[in-house]
Parts: sequence; C-alpha cells; structure tokens
Amino acid sequence: MQRDRLGIADLEVKAATLEAARAELERQREEEKVNLGDKVLRLVLDYEAATRQVELVRSQLITFTQQQEILRIRYRLGEGDTSEFLEQEVRGDGLEAKLVELESLRQDKVRELGQVTGYEVND
Repeated sequence: MQRDRLGIADLEVKAATLEAARAELERQREEEKVNLGDKVLRLVLDYEAATRQVELVRSQLITFTQQQEILRIRYRLGEGDTSEFLEQEVRGDGLEAKLVELESLRQDKVRELGQVTGYEVND
C-alpha cells in the first residue's frame, strides 16, 4: 500500500514537473511571438523609411535634371562656365549613387522580411 502511495506521489511530481515545463514552453512561445512581431514591425518601418528616401532622391533627380537642362542652355548661350557645369555633373552622379544605395537598402529589408516571415515578399 505504501509502495502504491509512493508511486502515486512520484507520478504526481512528474505530472507537476511536466506541467511546469509546458507552462515555460508556452511562455517562451509567447515571448518569441512578441519578438517576431517587433522584428517584422521594425523591418516594415525601415522599408517604408527607405521608400520615402528613394522617392525624395528621385524627386531631387527630377529637379536636378531640369536644372541641368537650364545650365546647358545657359552654357550654350555663353552665360555659364565650365566649372559650374562640371560641379553639376558631380552632383548628379552623387544623387544617382545615393538612389542606387537606397534602393539596395530597400531590397535588403524586403529580403530580411521574407526570411523572418517565411514568405516570399516582392518589392
């Protein structure tokens, strides 16, 4: 009889241990869910920020192209100088390089988001 009681007590201890382990796993699972949600949110916000920056640089490139065209006309009419023309070219190259960099950053965020979520995300 005492052996049965010891066996029951042992089973109860094992059941309690398993229940505690299950509760811990559930807590860890919920924590991981929150962390994953935070990471996805950060990536989406980073992507949106990069998209806004890309749009800004594209707008700057449009303005630059218009300014460059005005400068070319002035240069042809003898009103511009070579150094101003060359400075404008360097500025344009810098804007184009920044655009490529930002588009690359945006693609990186898309790729990371796909890896985190397990879904293929298209830009």
